[in-house]
Amino acid sequence: ERKHSGKKVILFGAMIPSDRRKGLDLLLRAIERLDVNKYRIVIFGNTDGMKLDDIKMEHLELGSLHGANAMAEVYNMADVFVVPSRQENLSNSVTEALSCGIPVTAFNIGGMEDMVESHINGYLARPLDAEDLAEGIKYCAENKESLGIKAREKAEKEFSMKVIGEQYVRLCRETCKHNNNN
Repeated sequence: ERKHSGKKVILFGAMIPSDRRKGLDLLLRAIERLDVNKYRIVIFGNTDGMKLDDIKMEHLELGSLHGANAMAEVYNMADVFVVPSRQENLSNSVTEALSCGIPVTAFNIGGMEDMVESHINGYLARPLDAEDLAEGIKYCAENKESLGIKAREKAEKEFSMKVIGEQYVRLCRETCKHNNNN
C-alpha cells in the first residue's frame, strides 16, 4: 500500500494513545512541520474517543492489533516508528520496531538512549521538542535502509530471547553465588 501512495509511512502506536504520557499531542505538533505530500501516518492502539480527524496529513487508524504476525506486518509497512512519549522506560514497541529493521525516532528520555542510537539506528530528539522530533522523523524516513540494518543488528545483539535469557541465567547464578557466600 505504501508503494502506491509514494509517501513515507510514519508509524505510531500505543495501547492507549490518548494517555498524555504517550505524547500523541507532541507527535501531532511534529507532523504539522512535515510536508503532507511526502508523508502519511499510521496509528495503532485503542483510539476510541480520540479526535484524529483534525490531522491534516493522510492518516490511517488501525485500532488494536493482536498477534505477532499482525504486529510485524504493520511495523514492516513503516519507514519510521515514532515514540513521542513524555515518560518511557524500555519500550516493547521500540524493541519490536528495531527487530523489524525499522528506525525509531524518540525523545532522549528514560531508557530510550539504551535502545536508540541517534543517527545509527534512529534519532533521539531533544526532550519534548516537537520541532526536533519532526527532524528525526524526516531523518529516519529518508535513511530507512541504512538505519534499518543497524536497527535489526541492535535488536539481535542486545534484545533477542537468547541474549536476554543468557543475562537472566547469569544474574541468577550471581545472585545464588552471593547468597551462598553470606
